[in-house]
Amino acid sequence: MASLREINPDGCTVTGHGRNSDVYSLNDGRIAKVFNKGTVPDEEIENEYRKAVASYQLGVPTPRCYELARFRGSLCIIYERIEARNLRELIAEDNERIEELIGMGAELSRNLHKIRAPRDIFPSMAEIYHVRADSVSDLFTSDEVEKLHRLIDSIPEGDTFVHGDYHRGNIMLRDGELMVIDMADAAYGHPIYDVLSTYMYGPFIIKIFTQEAAEKLTGWTPKIINRVWDVFVRNYFGVYDKAVIERIEDNLLFFCILRYITFLHILPGLPEEMIRSAVSMAREVLFPFVDERIETVKKGGLYGF
Repeated sequence: MASLREINPDGCTVTGHGRNSDVYSLNDGRIAKVFNKGTVPDEEIENEYRKAVASYQLGVPTPRCYELARFRGSLCIIYERIEARNLRELIAEDNERIEELIGMGAELSRNLHKIRAPRDIFPSMAEIYHVRADSVSDLFTSDEVEKLHRLIDSIPEGDTFVHGDYHRGNIMLRDGELMVIDMADAAYGHPIYDVLSTYMYGPFIIKIFTQEAAEKLTGWTPKIINRVWDVFVRNYFGVYDKAVIERIEDNLLFFCILRYITFLHILPGLPEEMIRSAVSMAREVLFPFVDERIETVKKGGLYGF
């Protein structure tokens, strides 16, 4: 790695915390995402930096990324500082804005999925899922893991820009327009990967967590979670027919189980009881029906219409 500029920490203040990093407000009006030592390999941090720069250049509405640097010896990425609030906060504060804000969020998602992501910069989301499937081989039999891989392979590849973590906390409102933050998981692939992220923090989270846990994770009541999803699915897909929406949700539920169980070793601090419950759920409602679902997708598409 080339010699990097060392940021002077004097006067810098912490403005946010992430799973593997802290965000500092710098004296020059920018921010630094400072990675905690030993939590993320240097190569992954460099890749996140390259993807953030490329995303901005591709026209993704996201804060400008300036440079890779060091802060008290730790690697950091320097970003434009924005005055914005995320949808989680805004809707929790005023749920009368759901139609407006989630309608905008669905439009933003559609626009992101019109962007083509260069494969020399962005990884394949399918390959990321394959790696995640292998990571849970200690929880499942080799036959079950093979079924996960086959299910991933049933998703058409594509070269669409995929944010990878498209949910209410990463969607920001600034000056009346939406933008996305956190390009760590950006990749190329089928748009369903982003739709699954939205669905996971929607109806899916209500199905697998208690009401208290769902509210803690999302910041919203189940009633608001369902309203948000209803607005999103209608606006993103442009459909209002109840039967069509039910087919969309049926397929999304099945593939969201795939997403959830491949995240079991990624989600921080997941209790053993929840991991066991996820394994049982996969054995009851996923693995026995993989072949059938793959055939259904072949005939009717990923969304069932």
